[in-house]
Amino acid sequence: MTTETAEANGHGTVTELERLEAAYRIIQQRDGTAERRAFQWKVLACAMIAAVVGLGVWDHIDRRETFQGFVQTVQVNDHGEVVKVGVPKDLMTYEPSDAHYLDMLAEWVRKVKWRGSDKVATEFNWNWARAHLCGGPVKRLMDAHEKKEQPFTNVGKKLTAVEITHATKTPVPQTYHLLWNEITSEASVQTVHPWMGTFTVGRLKPQTQAVLLMNHLGTCISAFSISPVHLGGE
Repeated sequence: MTTETAEANGHGTVTELERLEAAYRIIQQRDGTAERRAFQWKVLACAMIAAVVGLGVWDHIDRRETFQGFVQTVQVNDHGEVVKVGVPKDLMTYEPSDAHYLDMLAEWVRKVKWRGSDKVATEFNWNWARAHLCGGPVKRLMDAHEKKEQPFTNVGKKLTAVEITHATKTPVPQTYHLLWNEITSEASVQTVHPWMGTFTVGRLKPQTQAVLLMNHLGTCISAFSISPVHLGGE
């Protein structure tokens, strides 16, 4: 029978040292495996974060490239509450009524023909008016009209208010006729000038949020002709 005894100087026997070394090697292997697993989890976590960030950036870019507007029809009940009617519709599948077009045209005339002392308000009015142009020839027509009117020159020298007196649809498809008075104050003298205009309308798809905020229904003017009304004796 073999017996194992401890040495007097406090060191273990050869067999015990071999056990300790074997145990130490196993612990090192386990620690190494744990570190590798931790590293792998860190790499996986970083990859997942990068994927989420990438998806977020792509989603943001994709949303910008595929900007979309919707129209939600509402009505006001007997209690004065606004109630949704139906589900939201794609902006370009919604069909504006004649009243929508007439409202847009009346506001367009007011903003283009108005003259005040605030240059910022004048710039906003003309930006709003341009946001309601269908594009192409009518934009060039608007450029010519702006060049003639010079709305940003001598702001405040002449003040003009606009009063819409008549608005109706003509027998020509998508064409409307408006009459209005321009009440002008200049050098303490106030005058009233009647004007008329014929407008052909269409639809446009807003390409930016700024345009959509000004043009909620995607209605636009494809052609216009405006002129003063010459009364008898003038």
